[in-house]
Formats: sequence, C-alpha cells, structure tokens
Amino acid sequence: MGDLYAILGLEHLTYEAGEGDIKSAYKRLALMCHPDKLGEKITESDKEIWLKIQNAYETLIDKDKRKRYDSSLPFNDSIPQEQDVIDIPEAAFYEMFEPVFKRNALFARKKPVPNMGDGATPMEQVLRFYKYWDNFESWRDFSQFDEYDPREAADRYERRYMEKENKKQRDKHIKKERARIIKMVELAYKYDPRIKRQREQEEQEKLRKKQEIRDRKEKERKDQEEKDRAVEEAKQREIDAKLEEEKRAREEKGREVTRRKEAIRNLSAVCEEKAPGTRYDKYFIEEFAKKFKTTEDIDKIAQRLREAPEGEDFIKEIEIVIDSTKSATEQQKAQQRKEEESKKQEEQKKGDWNQEELSKLAKAIVKYPGAIHNRWKVITDFIGTDKTQKQVIAKAQELAQRQSLAKAASNAATTVQSSTYQAKMKKQTGGAGQAPEAPVQAEAPAKVVKAKATPEAPKEAAAVEAKPATTGTGNPDWNPEQQKQLEGGMREFPASIPVKERWIKISEKVEGKTPKECYERFKEIVELLKKSQAAAK
Repeated sequence: MGDLYAILGLEHLTYEAGEGDIKSAYKRLALMCHPDKLGEKITESDKEIWLKIQNAYETLIDKDKRKRYDSSLPFNDSIPQEQDVIDIPEAAFYEMFEPVFKRNALFARKKPVPNMGDGATPMEQVLRFYKYWDNFESWRDFSQFDEYDPREAADRYERRYMEKENKKQRDKHIKKERARIIKMVELAYKYDPRIKRQREQEEQEKLRKKQEIRDRKEKERKDQEEKDRAVEEAKQREIDAKLEEEKRAREEKGREVTRRKEAIRNLSAVCEEKAPGTRYDKYFIEEFAKKFKTTEDIDKIAQRLREAPEGEDFIKEIEIVIDSTKSATEQQKAQQRKEEESKKQEEQKKGDWNQEELSKLAKAIVKYPGAIHNRWKVITDFIGTDKTQKQVIAKAQELAQRQSLAKAASNAATTVQSSTYQAKMKKQTGGAGQAPEAPVQAEAPAKVVKAKATPEAPKEAAAVEAKPATTGTGNPDWNPEQQKQLEGGMREFPASIPVKERWIKISEKVEGKTPKECYERFKEIVELLKKSQAAAK
C-alpha cells in the first residue's frame, strides 16, 4: 500500500493532516495526474500512479479507514523505566515525559489533550492533567492483527467464527495497550516533582494540625488542672474556715457554759444568803435557770434579787420573779403554737385544689400515660399553677384511692340493702318460696382519673364512705349532717397521722361530738359492714 500520506504529498504532516489538507492535496494531484488531463500521452505507469492517488485519498478521507491505517503505521510504544526516573532533576523529568505523553495523545478520543506543563504550572492544572490520563480513551485500532478476512468466508457461520477470533486478538492488544498507558501515567505521577511537593506540603500541614491538636489538648489539660487546683484550694480554704469557725464556736460555747455556771452560782449564792433554809436552794436554782435562754437574763435576775431586802420581802420578790418567768414562758409557747398553726393553715391553703386544676389533672393523666419519661413533671407543667410535683402525685393518689374506696363502699351498701330486702320478703311470705331479688341501685362513684394509690386504711375509709348509700345514719345519736362531717374529717386527716391526734382533729370537724364518740361511731360502721358481708356470704 505504501505511505499514503507521502503519495498525497503530506508526509510532513502525517497524523496531523486535516480533512482540508487531504482534499487540497488530492485536487492538486488530480490537475496533474488525472487521465483526462494527460490525454493521449498517458502511460500504464501514469495509470498506476493515479490509482494509488485515488486509493490514498479514499482511505484517508474516510474516518474509519484512516483510523485503521494510522493504527497500522509504525508507532513508538516505549515508555520510561523506573530506574531511569529515580533521582533525576526536575527539568530532566519534564524533558523525559512530555514527548511520551504528546506522542500517545495521537490516539486520544477526547480533544484537546491538556499539556503536561512544568514546575510553574498551577497545581489545579497538574491534577487536571493526571485526571485526564487516568480516564484516557483511545481510538487506536488493532485490526491489522486480524487472523482472518471475513470476506473470504464460505457462509455466515464461518464468517461469525472469523469475526469472533479476530475480536479475541483485538481485545488482547487493547488490554495490553491500556496496561501500557496506566503504567506510564502511574510512573509519571509517582515521580512528578510537583506531586512530591504537594505530598510534602500536605504531610507538613497534617503534622501541623496534629501538633495544633496536641498543643490545644495540652493547654486544655493545664487549664483544667489550674481550675481543679483553684477549686481544691477554694474547698480547702472553705474547710479551714469552717473548722476555724467551729473551733471558735466551741470555744465560745465553752466560755458561755462557764459564764452560765458562774451566773447560776451567783444566783444560788444570793438566794442562800438572803433566804437560807428555804426551798430556793442550789438545786431549785439550777432547775429554774433552765427557763432562761441567755446568761444575761440570769445575771439580771441575780442583780434584781441582790437588791431586794432580806426575809419575807425577799421571798415575795423571788415568787414574783418565778411567776413572771412562768407567764413569759407560757406567752412564748402560745406565740409559737400560733405561728405553727398559721404556717400549717398557709400550707393547707396552698394545697387546696380548684375545679379547673382538677380537670387539668384528669386530662393530663389520660394524655400522658405511665410510659412517658418524667411523667409527673410533665403533668405538673401541664397544670401550670403553683402546685408542686409532690402535691400533684399526692392528689392523684388521693383521687385513685377515693375511687377504689367509694366503689367498695357502694358494693357493701348494696349487699346490706339486698340482704335486708330479702329477709323482709321472706318474713312476709312466711318463708314459702324464694323472695324476689331486691331492685337495689347503688349510686355509682364519681369517675376519677387512674393513679397509683397508697394503701391507707382502706377498711375505715370504706366504712365511712358506705353510709351515704343508706337512707339514714342507722344511729339516732347521729344525724346526716354529723355523718357527713365525720366522712369529710376522715378523708381530710388520713390514717398516717398519729391516732390520738387524728381523732382529735376529726372531732373538731363534727359538731357536738367528742373524739371518743367519733371513734366509737367509726367502729360501729365497721362492725355493721362486717356483719353485712358475713350475711351476704
């Protein structure tokens, strides 16, 4: 076939010859070598030359034919070896690899191909260059290594076999070509001075960041140690100050005890001096002095008695002092009781629940079931008043217990009425036949929210709650109003209160009844319930 580029006069361009160059060269040769231009002077040699020109033009103007032809031309597949690249100067590296990449760029499917650049090329372009070659796509054709010509096949089966064998040969060379390109790119990337500098910079940056982290942690550790030391020193100072304060308090207390003993001895000496042989001896004075909080009060009494005359007048004076001391003590106790009562009433007032709060409590318990985290805190926030979490829990337990006890009392009352009705019917019918069942309907307890209840005296509460289900009190000494007051008092003052104190408080809520009468009434109701339950069984 010969060199087709040389036939068209394009040997100086070869691979770089464009479609326009090929057409121009063909037109120029056609004017010179076309048989019509030569006329009668044409020879066989001229005809052969023209056929070669036509073949060269038809091959190079067709893209697929030209690729196959260009791929069949001799090509330098050599690439640098690693031992030749190690420790070479930077300039020599570019001189070695740039022609290799430029030569292999001939087969690039994607154009333009980025240049390799030099030491001054920005790092972005360098990375873009290697990324291009990592994904390099070649159009190089290896059909010149085909073993068979499918056009010579006798039938389609033979042609398919030929094509399959040819494809195996081409794939083998394509794989080999791809491995050669990868090796070339990896070798260049490994020893590229620009990549080395970037790696060193990245490593230095990584080390710098690690050092910064270590320095920061060290600083944080030292700061924390300083804080801990300051806290420990503050704690130690606080402990030392507290110990010093306790020491001073003990010393002051010791001095106060000494002064008090001295004051008592002085007061005792005055009494023994001015009223010898009377009951106002040192034992009486020691007991009497316990009523005074301060030593100064004892000194004042001693000074007052020291100035009093002897004999009967002294006895009168000391009696006056004793009486005034008793009066002051009683007033102090009365004031203390008054303050405690006021405080208790204030706390009770704060614990009162209005209808809106009870409604919100009921809604919250239904809305926030037991599986919710911090359930009672959420319910307390939902109510949104001044009620504490402890008060909310206590109220929920109270309501749940009241529901349970009211239900038990209602059932007990229903049993009593049913038994009474059946006994009455049996008596009227003379025992003949079975008495019809009494149509008793006990009032259903009010619906309250469910909550975990504490088992506080269920029997007595059930006994008291059972009474409203009956038509009367069952005792002529107790009217319905007193019965209602008794029930309210027992609900207000639960069994957790000491027994004596509890029944005193309950009796204060019941008009005209003593604690003993209230307690006896409670026992009467309990006994009645027991009998009713036994009769029902």
